[in-house]
Amino acid sequence: MRRRETSWKGAAHRERRRASNCPRHSRRVPFVSVLMALAVSGPLLSHSEEPDLSGTWDFRTTTPLEKPQQPPPPSAGESPWSDHGSAVPEDDRESLIVAPKSGKLPELVPGAEHQQPSGALPEHGAVRIRVGGLGDDGPEQRGLSERCLQGFNSGPPIVPGFYNQNLRILQTSDHVLLVTEMIHDARIVRLDSPHEDETNKRWLGDSVGRWESDELVIDTTNFTPKIASFAPNPFEAIGNAANLHLVERLRLLDEDTLRYEFTVEDPSTFVTPFTAVLLMRRTDERLYEYACHEGNKPMFHMLWAARAEGRE
Repeated sequence: MRRRETSWKGAAHRERRRASNCPRHSRRVPFVSVLMALAVSGPLLSHSEEPDLSGTWDFRTTTPLEKPQQPPPPSAGESPWSDHGSAVPEDDRESLIVAPKSGKLPELVPGAEHQQPSGALPEHGAVRIRVGGLGDDGPEQRGLSERCLQGFNSGPPIVPGFYNQNLRILQTSDHVLLVTEMIHDARIVRLDSPHEDETNKRWLGDSVGRWESDELVIDTTNFTPKIASFAPNPFEAIGNAANLHLVERLRLLDEDTLRYEFTVEDPSTFVTPFTAVLLMRRTDERLYEYACHEGNKPMFHMLWAARAEGRE
């Protein structure tokens, strides 16, 4: 497929909208340095039979992860700055989860941990929820997003949530780069490469890719147990990723539609694997750096307030 050049129309309008809506993180600058460095680090795509996935992709969706018991009210659980888009996806599914057929997450293995902000602090292990916290005695008891370690929709796998739902893909002959706008995580996928030693655990795992006809298959293992096996939303963390095996599939349906599929396999957390499908739309809007806390000063303020409340 012919490489499509990215245009920057509409970027200023989107940036003004974000600056007025985002409650704490309003300062952003264009995030180009990592992208440019990796774009020139290797030869561009040279195999004409392989499609070019490069570009910026919008993964907002009105489709919920799980099939709801009944249609929820449009504003239920929404924040004023949430941005899920308004268009109904072309496939008109009731859930992103396509397997099992129920459209629901599988049952948990007995003993698998399920963290939520209202839950108790774990006696052992890490706090794995992304937004909120399980205590306020120190930063380690706060969520991963509050600590600027992981974005709340960055994955892997990528699950839509809140705002900044954009993915930038850069593709060369031997690597694919996946950059999510939320906390600008950059995941490098090595093509036709073996996995690294399993003792090398990472926040984003160890991703290797291969082409199966016109579909890019990304196999990721070696996740750190400090993150969840799966985060259905920013406020929940299910299990830990020590035994997580993630398979993602990306395929162009047409020049402006990218089909993203992921399968989560973790026998220590879920009784069966599950698969979800998300359709992403090409966008010509600009990817901006998510500056997180600019030194994370709000963490100091939150803990200071907790100390003051404790004294009272």
